[in-house]
Amino acid sequence: MPDAEARELSAQELRVGLSAEFQRSISADDIALFAQLSGDANPLHLSEEYASQTNYGRRIVHGAFQISLASALLGMHLPGKRVVLGSVRSRFLAPLYYPCSVVVRGEIVSWFPDRQSGVLRVHVRDAATSSVTAEVQMGFGLHEGRAGVEPAVEQPRAGEGRELIVVTGASGALGSGLSSHLAQRYDVLGLARGGAAAGAALVACDLEDEDWESQATEALAGRSVYALVHAAWPGAPKGGLLELDLETLRRQLEFGG
Repeated sequence: MPDAEARELSAQELRVGLSAEFQRSISADDIALFAQLSGDANPLHLSEEYASQTNYGRRIVHGAFQISLASALLGMHLPGKRVVLGSVRSRFLAPLYYPCSVVVRGEIVSWFPDRQSGVLRVHVRDAATSSVTAEVQMGFGLHEGRAGVEPAVEQPRAGEGRELIVVTGASGALGSGLSSHLAQRYDVLGLARGGAAAGAALVACDLEDEDWESQATEALAGRSVYALVHAAWPGAPKGGLLELDLETLRRQLEFGG
C-alpha cells in the first residue's frame, strides 16, 4: 500500500469515539521481509521446524509487526496525514499465526482539542478466529507546515497554561455539570464509560476495569494533576448500609476510595 493516499482529518473533525479499520493478509513473504528490515530473525517467526518444537506449535507473527499495523492505521486512516506519533504502549493477548488475514481497528479514546493531541487504541484481530491478538495504545499529536504553529505533540511545561483537573464520572449529570463549570478556569480531563463531558476532554474507561489507571496515565501524557474530583459511583443500592451484604458494601467503599 505504498502508493495509497493518507486520509487527512482536521483537529475539528477529531473526537472521542471516532474509529476506523482496515483488513489485510499476512504472508510468509511479509514476515521474511519484516525480519530482514528489522533485523529480528528469531526462528520462532521464521522457522517452521523450530516453531513446531515450541509451546506455540507453529510460526507466529512478530509483535512489532502488529505494532506496525497499528502505526499504519494511525498514519493512513485516523487521524492520517497530519499525525505524529508520541508514545506507544502494547500488549499481546494471543499468538497470531500466519499466513492469515487480520482486521485492524482503532478508536480515539482521548482527545485534547487545545493541545491537538490524544490517544488512539488499536486492536489487531485474527479474522479467522475473531480473537484479539494485540492491543496497542498510541499517543499522538498533529503537526503543522513549516510556517504553522509548533507541533502539538510537545506538552506544556510545568507552570505554563492552565492547571489540569481530572473528573471521574464526567458524562453523568453531576460530573458533566462539574466539568462544564471547572472548564471555565481549568483544563479538564474526564473519565467515563462513554458519552460526552461538557467542556472536558474525555477518556473512555471504566474505573472497575483493572486497566483504567494505565489508560488515564496514557491520556495525561506526563502532565501533572492539580486536583481530582471523584463524581463516579457504581450505583446506589437500596436500603441502608446495615442492610447490605458484605460484598456490596466492600464494592461501594473500594469504588468510593
